[in-house]
Amino acid sequence: MAIEIWMPKLAERIAGIEGLETVYFPDPSDSDAAIPGVLSVFPCAVIMPLRGGDDEFRIAIQLASTEVQVTIYLSESILPEAYNAAIPFIGRMKRRIAGEITFGGLVHHVLPYPLGVGQRWWEGPGSITYGGVPHLGITFRLLVKEQETFTVAA
Repeated sequence: MAIEIWMPKLAERIAGIEGLETVYFPDPSDSDAAIPGVLSVFPCAVIMPLRGGDDEFRIAIQLASTEVQVTIYLSESILPEAYNAAIPFIGRMKRRIAGEITFGGLVHHVLPYPLGVGQRWWEGPGSITYGGVPHLGITFRLLVKEQETFTVAA
């Protein structure tokens, strides 16, 4: 698989979270999903790959990993009442990811992913800047492991 194949499925899974209005992700084939310059629909989610690598090349299995960040933006500005609306999204995201960790066999697995020792897989709710504007949001980090088929040669 390649990121352009599983990323739309991840976006579809995230879009199924109750209360989200829209999901944006980098997709050259879908202009409606494209990352906007300015957020205008709330609550929304923005999915971005963070980094890749840590690929495992073995005779029997070839796994590639991609760290992904999903940020849910709750409001156009920092509103105290938006914190109340933000909290349920933490459980909703957990349940949505746990509900289908292989995307029906499309990937090896997608799981919550803390960035380092002592770190957590989600942060917030709090102020998150997008396009130079502070919004209230929650950031989630996921690790997608995809099985690839290719020839490893010297």
